[in-house]
Amino acid sequence: QFYHEKLFSKEGKDALQYLTDRGLKEATLRSNLVGYAPAEWASLYDFLQSKKAPLEIAEQLGLIRRKSAGAQGSDRSHYDLFRNRVLFPVIDLRGRVVAFGGRKLGDEEGPKYLNSPESAVFKKGSNLFGLYAAQKEIRAEDQCIIVEGFMDCLSLQQAGLGFAVATLGTACGGEQVKLIRRLTQNITLLFDGDDAGQEAQTKAMELFLDLGLEVRGLTFPDGLDPDDFVSRHGGEALQKNIANAGVLLDQKIEEKIKSAGPNPEAKARVVDAILPWIAKLPSPT
Repeated sequence: QFYHEKLFSKEGKDALQYLTDRGLKEATLRSNLVGYAPAEWASLYDFLQSKKAPLEIAEQLGLIRRKSAGAQGSDRSHYDLFRNRVLFPVIDLRGRVVAFGGRKLGDEEGPKYLNSPESAVFKKGSNLFGLYAAQKEIRAEDQCIIVEGFMDCLSLQQAGLGFAVATLGTACGGEQVKLIRRLTQNITLLFDGDDAGQEAQTKAMELFLDLGLEVRGLTFPDGLDPDDFVSRHGGEALQKNIANAGVLLDQKIEEKIKSAGPNPEAKARVVDAILPWIAKLPSPT
């Protein structure tokens, strides 16, 4: 609530402009509790102090960090983990905020994306961004789209694809796969077209195969990510592409075959790469 209110205050003006420029509407930001962490070193710490909140628990949750001995600066004992970042709250299936993903706004040092550390209430591999909002529509539509980024997820949900969820800056994990499998058997992976995105897509496919599910896959041309595609072509165009998406295992096998060419040794290596995937299929045939 603190971060969410900051987004719509004077302090959050630049953050709100950034999100608006990326195409997100106020209703989307409010329904997903998107927030802003001010640039100051200890704005959340001061707020928690004023509310007499237990700082040791805030530290355990990764919201604040203890200053090292002899550190220069104010007389505060802690500093905020998130500073000058747009914050995307991770909400569990019961509607409780359990973590944050923070996107850097300024030119300061630090990673572009910073996620909450694991804690008593948050395990990275056991949560998906957007799942709380998407779960009803996933059941209703009997399908789910998995993307990599927070912005991708919100853009798709805003464009009418309310059954979209996102991984949390890590490869798709087994517990995440089980979460989705409880809601639907029809899953499409929409990962970035670069090498890292395609590798992550392949690993996710293997996890689903381990659980007896063949997922569909979609890769965008010209290096577009799902957010870009929706901005340029709209939600209906994406929905059509998803409806026509092929089984990802078939696509990956075709890619391997094309990469081999006529060389017998290369073909043999491709077969070695493909067989472990086929071995995961539950049917002996």
